[in-house]
Amino acid sequence: MIPSSELLLHYVMIILPTFIFGAIIGSFLNVVIHRLPRGERLNGRSHCPHCHRAIAWHDLIPLISFVLLKGKCRSCYTPISWQYPAVELATGGLFALSFSLRLQEGGYTPLLALSLFRDWVIISALVITFVTDLRFQLIFDVVMITAGLITLPLNLILGEPLLPLLLAGIIGVGFFGFQYVISRGRWIGVGDLFVGGFIGVAVSYPLILLALAGAYLSGAAISIPLLFLKSKTWQSRIAFGTFLSLAGIVTLFWGDQILEWYLHTILAG
Repeated sequence: MIPSSELLLHYVMIILPTFIFGAIIGSFLNVVIHRLPRGERLNGRSHCPHCHRAIAWHDLIPLISFVLLKGKCRSCYTPISWQYPAVELATGGLFALSFSLRLQEGGYTPLLALSLFRDWVIISALVITFVTDLRFQLIFDVVMITAGLITLPLNLILGEPLLPLLLAGIIGVGFFGFQYVISRGRWIGVGDLFVGGFIGVAVSYPLILLALAGAYLSGAAISIPLLFLKSKTWQSRIAFGTFLSLAGIVTLFWGDQILEWYLHTILAG
């Protein structure tokens, strides 16, 4: 079916600018992802990590600069990591998806801006965690705590009850805290506690249970084949924050629908 003129206008005037804005935020997230593990300050001009020359503004245009530079530094011709366009593309797409879904749910209301801001804070924090845990096996509590302190009051303003939010946060922390204690830190890291608590106050109860289940299912789907291929051993540490981040984003967008499908289709059947 050919889209109507109204639908085309919707995507051109709303979704496309949101994607571009998200890609710009993704460019900043790349700075955070690169500098936090190295203990560098977040302010200051961007520079090539290889030749350390400052990068001109026209080489920092999200996605476009990567294509124009053919994936290489202008100064030293060292290949640029595919992480950079991937994070920009993913963040832009998730921001645009958030706008589209929230608009479908409630239309243009006074709370739409707050709902989008909350979603974008959650997305940004989980994108950072996804990459830093995947690449460096590091989760930064400052990212989780800062995002949580923003997300919790926004959820309250948007009408989420306080007790389910707190209960979900406690479940997220306690679930991983218990595993951390009994394994003496061998199964998971402290960072997973912060991610679990953050996702709890982000999606509330009972959706935190869905997020935890989704993280374990996706983690098992990846880890078990790696064990059979001997790419991993039973003693290997899995970057579980990566799976938690993915499950958190899926739950944020489609948690209610998945839970409703499960309750009515699986349990009722």
